[in-house]
Amino acid sequence: MVMCLASQATPVGHLVDSAEGLQDLNEYDLIESLVSQHRYQKALIERVSDLMAGSGYHEILGYFLAGADGELALRMRATPELFDSVAAVKALDAEYWNRALSLTDVRVFMPSARQKEWDQQIENRTCLPFEKQAVQDTLRSLLASRSRFLAEQVDGVFHALSPNHVSNSPAGFGKRMILEYARCKATGNPESEKTRLIADLRYVIAMLMGRDRTVGSNPRAMSYGCNNPGKWILLDGGALRVRFHLTGTAHVEIHPEMVWQLNQILASLYPNAIPDKFRRPTKKRAVHKDWPLMEVPLSFGALAIIAKLKRQSIKPSGVWTLDVSRFEMRFMPEAEMIIQAIGGAKIDYQEYAFPYPDVSEVVDLVVSLGRLPEQKTHQFYGTGATLAKEVVALADIRPGETVCEPSAGQAGIAQYLPASRTTCVEVSEVNCGILRKFDFNLVVQADFLTWALKGASFDVVAMNPPYSNGRALAHLHSASLIARRRIVAILPASLRGKDILPGWEHQWSKVYEGEFKGTGASVVILRADRIAP
Repeated sequence: MVMCLASQATPVGHLVDSAEGLQDLNEYDLIESLVSQHRYQKALIERVSDLMAGSGYHEILGYFLAGADGELALRMRATPELFDSVAAVKALDAEYWNRALSLTDVRVFMPSARQKEWDQQIENRTCLPFEKQAVQDTLRSLLASRSRFLAEQVDGVFHALSPNHVSNSPAGFGKRMILEYARCKATGNPESEKTRLIADLRYVIAMLMGRDRTVGSNPRAMSYGCNNPGKWILLDGGALRVRFHLTGTAHVEIHPEMVWQLNQILASLYPNAIPDKFRRPTKKRAVHKDWPLMEVPLSFGALAIIAKLKRQSIKPSGVWTLDVSRFEMRFMPEAEMIIQAIGGAKIDYQEYAFPYPDVSEVVDLVVSLGRLPEQKTHQFYGTGATLAKEVVALADIRPGETVCEPSAGQAGIAQYLPASRTTCVEVSEVNCGILRKFDFNLVVQADFLTWALKGASFDVVAMNPPYSNGRALAHLHSASLIARRRIVAILPASLRGKDILPGWEHQWSKVYEGEFKGTGASVVILRADRIAP
């Protein structure tokens, strides 16, 4: 199997014969066009060289240099060697080989070592002469080698595992891999050589997941991990996780659904070294219980854009800007969706306002996770200002009273509550990162239904619970376990008028329509007061 030439018409990860990829280049005359441009510029170089050689013109050129810039004339002597056509053509060849490689996606698939070899050849100008047959043969060979490049990336990570740890399985990718010297003890920064191996691994996993590889894995994720030593950091939609330690080691675990696929790739290089049992899908229920549901993550291109969010000192507080290249513009719709999902609002061209002062940590978290809270699973639909303010008004919080908001999302309601007396409970790690920017008394990452059983107690609970599969009532009943005086909840309109909380006095609002973007749900607000015994 070999990877197809990257094109808009070809899905990422689609496998075709390498000759087809080369045919695509020939059909669009891309190779012929490059060769023609090279031939023309080579002829110009040789004409200029012939003109200057032995004519004495190079001595006259020195006066032009002096007239234009005296310092330049001192640094550049117009010697005959300056017009050596052989050296100039080598420089031309190197530039055009670099252009030819850019016509395909082979560079993306090359392991770090092979990329370095090509870069050195181009930099040192030791490439083959840029001729049509040589270009076709080289590109054909590279296109045909992409599956091997893929295997070499996996192999590079596999052999980089620390031999000093018995948990590194010689039978293939086990549950945990340990890389030594991955974090600098002195600075706390990621070590580039070792984290590049993790990047190679992420590239391969991206291909297996059908994810774009055009930009690559953002190093910001590794920095985020190094800044949180001892904490597992989920990467790429839950496909793998990494934990950096103060000792400098990095522990890497790969989702079981990825492990057996990586072992299959490794077996293409070592067919007798990887037992068959390590190259088959595992029984999901037995192995996946310690892993969250793996989701198709956001594109690397969009994540690379939001990683550029910067706060400008000349802008008002809370305003962040982007500087996006023309190449990246195709990822902007997805990037702006991410910005909106983490609370940002577009106020001008590539300028966004956030309701909290520092976006950096939230961006780090999103870039690392590679995903956002998924609405269908987490039932996250942010509470608009109209409903949120009405909930807070009905709560009528008294001086000194404590408040809890379950399923707090991004502080749609909580931002109007007394922060120093408010506890937020939220299951999404990304949303918890946002909530911590509001200086609430406490932010707890947990499933509220489980957390409510631990005995916490508050005067008032204000909430907008998830609705699907009866979860609204389940969350409401859990809220009744922790609320001493009052519960104010946004609920499906179908519950209006029903006695759903025995022992509590019910007061219902009017029906609200179209308050939640992305859903046509009709809702009401319930104010429930505990009836004194």
